[in-house]
Amino acid sequence: MMKKIFSLFFLFTLGSVIAATSDKPILRVGLLSDTHVTKNIASCSKVKAAWQIFKKANCDLVVNLGDIAEVYNQQAYRHYRNTVNSLFAPGEKKPRELYVYANHDRIGFSDIAKAFAAVKRDLECPNAPYDTLILKGYPFLVFPQFLDFQRYEKTIAEAIKKFPGKPIFVLDHIPPYNTVSHSKTWGNLDRRKILDKFPQVIHLAGHVHGSTFNERHIWQDKFTVVNAGSTLSGTVLIMEVFKSKLLFRRYSLIDGKEYCTDKVWNIPLPFDPSAAPYRLEHRKAKSSVPVFPAGAKLAVVPAENISGYVILEIPAAAPEVHYYMVTIKKKNAKNKWVLVATRKVNSAFPLRPIDRPPVLKRYFSEGYFESHAEYHISVQPFNFYGKKGKSLEIFWKAPQKAKSEILFESRTPMKDLPFMTGLAGGEPLKREGDFYIHDVHYARLVLPDRVWKNIPENSRMRFTVDMHTIQKSDLYRQWTLVLRNPIPVVNANSRITTFSGESVNRYVINFRMTETDYKYYLLIREGEAGKIRFNYVKLEILEDNLNNKDVKK
Repeated sequence: MMKKIFSLFFLFTLGSVIAATSDKPILRVGLLSDTHVTKNIASCSKVKAAWQIFKKANCDLVVNLGDIAEVYNQQAYRHYRNTVNSLFAPGEKKPRELYVYANHDRIGFSDIAKAFAAVKRDLECPNAPYDTLILKGYPFLVFPQFLDFQRYEKTIAEAIKKFPGKPIFVLDHIPPYNTVSHSKTWGNLDRRKILDKFPQVIHLAGHVHGSTFNERHIWQDKFTVVNAGSTLSGTVLIMEVFKSKLLFRRYSLIDGKEYCTDKVWNIPLPFDPSAAPYRLEHRKAKSSVPVFPAGAKLAVVPAENISGYVILEIPAAAPEVHYYMVTIKKKNAKNKWVLVATRKVNSAFPLRPIDRPPVLKRYFSEGYFESHAEYHISVQPFNFYGKKGKSLEIFWKAPQKAKSEILFESRTPMKDLPFMTGLAGGEPLKREGDFYIHDVHYARLVLPDRVWKNIPENSRMRFTVDMHTIQKSDLYRQWTLVLRNPIPVVNANSRITTFSGESVNRYVINFRMTETDYKYYLLIREGEAGKIRFNYVKLEILEDNLNNKDVKK
């Protein structure tokens, strides 16, 4: 009898050990991207926070997915290396490291090969721009941003042949086109065409500067893509590799804690495209329509901390709100509502759940409005998968706007302003009726030099443009807009993404004139071929009677 009890106890204990062992990952990989460090040591603070998380989790490998530095700077890479080294005592075991060489890491060099050689030396990178690491039987393939696509495809195909049935980790900087969030604008179609052939691929990238709290940073169809966002967003990933699954855990750099623990990304292995849980249609079908709280109301209030803005207060909808679509219409002289602008504004999803406010406050430039005119503003919530809820709306009469001086205004910009190819020089874009044909990578709308003369340094400015844009369909990449001074290259604003398909919209950019000799043009870049009509352009200098910092738009 005792022998039988001992045998049962032994079997139970052995089973527990096997179960515990099977629950332990084969390896852990820390993923960060777009660290954009500079020669200022303070720029490494988020690198340090990320590595502290990876160290605590006992990661076997840490991967930086590119744009390690803002521009090539030897001191920046030394700061990065010293920051990492400072976290480990002499002789203490460190994780393996891999680095993706990307565009920002070569800025300052005309020769990419020489740039990347300098990065390898200064950062003490263990890998070359093209490299392979086999870790505990799993292949990690490293590729630079500027690809030899034949080599890319060949390397992946050879790895799949050598490791049948296993995930093939492709470490890249740019995501494949139309996969994760923002990849319609900043993704790459050639990568997508190649990777569609390889179901075993787990593509890991950055470039889009998003938060890993974004549910659209994981995507599956014919293969799998996971985006590590950017440390600038304050989030990183840890990937846990098991024989039967991959887990992706999301961490905040603010407190080092894991968040979204109820929604850990779980990829079953081996990969079955038809059953892949992160296919967009599967997630959309299971998701809930976002809803505003009962009795919720919009409000438009003055921006007391800065002139030239109003604040739209939006009650937070739930669950899983990705963004809100804000539509602004104005009542015209014929008493009809006319569309002024449509804007997407993010929900508070990039914040830690504990930091998300019940009411979102979003700044809108007064450039969208006219003094004492009547407006209808509607706000509609969208979840991460495209489901939309019912709108809230408000009727609002705009107050008197802050004073401004108009430096340039045109209601016939198609006649008054040149629209040129390239970043300098170039030729006028071709016309088709009332539209320009935008079929180049860069095109710029140029204001007269005279409008930029005698503007005091640090003046608050406002640029307004009404555009009618047409692109083939929602499947095509959108254009992005930025005011740019060419020499030195300085952007006045973060890039604004246009809408796909056909759109009539107003775009307003508030900015500071940081140098008196800057001459900005409107750069319209990226995207696919389409048509553009400019209906109105205005440049203003705003009354600057407040000393508060400007609001970042």
